[in-house]
Amino acid sequence: MTRADIRSGRTARVEYHFFGEGPLVNSLRNIVSIDHTGETALQRGSRSGTTTRKVAVLALDSGDFSQIVLDPTSVRRNTIDVLIDSTVRSVRRHDIEHIVVLSSAALCGAWRDRVPIVDEEVRVANLDSGWVGDIAYGETRLVQALESDEAHVADSHAAPRVTVLRAASLVGPDLDTMITRHFEVPRLLELRDSAKRWQFLHVSDLASAIRLVVTDEITGTLTVGAVKEDPAGAAIPDTENTKTIATIAGRRVVSLSETAAMNTAERLHRAGLLAVPASDIAYAVYPWTVLPHTLADHGWRSEYSTAECARQIAAHVTARHGIAGGLVKRRSVAALGAAGAAVALAGTIAAMRRSRGVS
Repeated sequence: MTRADIRSGRTARVEYHFFGEGPLVNSLRNIVSIDHTGETALQRGSRSGTTTRKVAVLALDSGDFSQIVLDPTSVRRNTIDVLIDSTVRSVRRHDIEHIVVLSSAALCGAWRDRVPIVDEEVRVANLDSGWVGDIAYGETRLVQALESDEAHVADSHAAPRVTVLRAASLVGPDLDTMITRHFEVPRLLELRDSAKRWQFLHVSDLASAIRLVVTDEITGTLTVGAVKEDPAGAAIPDTENTKTIATIAGRRVVSLSETAAMNTAERLHRAGLLAVPASDIAYAVYPWTVLPHTLADHGWRSEYSTAECARQIAAHVTARHGIAGGLVKRRSVAALGAAGAAVALAGTIAAMRRSRGVS
């Protein structure tokens, strides 16, 4: 709500326009488009005495990892081009004043002993052929498209506010991501002598973050992930180690040396059994947690803990496949797609063969 609205007694309502396809957008459309009074966007717009603020929500991640596994990089990048161009045209056509971009904190990288990612942190991901590369490509293309559009639009059209939300690993109904696929095998991969921390973000908490940045007109590049409060009431990342996550999800852990894990990923990739770059294994074995300072300072807190998100992932996998880890019986290593899951499965099979005396 703007100061002008407060002075005039008008109520500011929000009309959301969603861009993107897949489970993530579908979930957010159902959650975000209903405000606290239970009104839909159409009902809000029809009420008298209100002003309407138009917001575009652009999802660079579809929440459908099968696209990464099945579609060539060129096809996926063309889809991103079409999505970005249609979004920018719609922003201009409908006088949309705020764009909220849904991205991933994975763009800031994962490595051993990494400290939590913070707001406005520099992106390190390149435009490789994997899931992270696709999102990096989407961010780059959006910046280019907005800059080009500004150069061609009359001065009377103010440039929209832009907020980029770089999220931790997303969890929610029907979401199929690189990280959730690691729960579709019986064991989670961990590196020996490496302390991986897991952090999730439920789609409902992402929705509340979207509402907040729109209401408070927050711009810039922000992080968002599950948080908890320290004894002083300050928000800190809500994280768990691999063994705890495995226990919650009803999984075991397979421990490999860093060299063995990386070499296995490279071999699977060279053999055509891993569609994504072998380097994507970093997101499964190294931390890329976030500390959402700005959102927390504005009062945002996550409703779902990382532990609860892990329980939901396990429940969704069991519901889809009938038994925990049922994917092993229903898909090949290649179909898994996620580097860490494929290496965990390969490592598990190798361990079982050794235990049976099979070379």
